[in-house]
Amino acid sequence: MRFKAHLVLFVLACGVSAHAAEIVLLPSETLEIQFTVSPVNGFTPNVIALGIEGTGGVITNPPIQFTSELFNGATLLGTNVSQMIANTTFGGLDATAWGSISGTLLQATKVDFSSILNDTIAGIIYTTVDTPITVFDSSNFVITLNSCSTGCFSPGEGVTITSVEVIAPEPCAVVLMERGSHYC
Repeated sequence: MRFKAHLVLFVLACGVSAHAAEIVLLPSETLEIQFTVSPVNGFTPNVIALGIEGTGGVITNPPIQFTSELFNGATLLGTNVSQMIANTTFGGLDATAWGSISGTLLQATKVDFSSILNDTIAGIIYTTVDTPITVFDSSNFVITLNSCSTGCFSPGEGVTITSVEVIAPEPCAVVLMERGSHYC
């Protein structure tokens, strides 16, 4: 069971957002990003990617290994383990990507894209890192829908991040046994 330490961001339905100060993600913690998708005009996406936008928005000691799980509600769609790399397109860092079964992006973990394509995904991404990372503002996290064949195209629309939270490990409960042992 995951223990939610504090709420970092809620994006309100009217589009107004409240941003917190920096987010520090430690190797013992989990970053939870919830999102929805909406129809995208002019292309059919076959990749969904998580990144951190803006090179000034992150402090880290690369390389950083991201382990990310993509969920539709409680259903795990796929797990991706990747190294964070610089993205020259939007001046940030790419963390991880998932692609449709028929997609051609080699580094993307292949997943069932039907809930993304029919706009019904109750999207949740759980991410852990192997090295501490500090992101200056929760608005620096970005999820993009892309159309990739020989290159990738993203119009920057179709995904709304609804919440970003850092989840701390569940606190350890000490149980005193007859011989004084304890378990966590």
